[in-house]
Amino acid sequence: NATHLVIIGYSFPDYNKKLDKQIIGNVSGLKEVIIQVGTNDFSSVEFRIKKYLPKDFEGEIISMSPDQFYVPLEL
Repeated sequence: NATHLVIIGYSFPDYNKKLDKQIIGNVSGLKEVIIQVGTNDFSSVEFRIKKYLPKDFEGEIISMSPDQFYVPLEL
C-alpha cells in the first residue's frame, strides 16, 4: 500500500531482477518514485525501474541528490 518509493544507491542489477520485479511490480497505488543516485547513474536506474513498475503507474519518477536521505513530506 505504499504511495512513495525512495531508492537510495541501488542500481537494479540483472542478477536480482526477478525479486525486484516481484516486489516493485506489486506495489499498488504508487504515486512517486524518488531515486537517490549520482547524477551520472540516474538515467540508467530510471530505465531499469520502469521495467518493474506496475503497468498502471502514472506517478512521477524524481531524481534527488544522494547527499541526504530523502523523507517524503507525507511521512
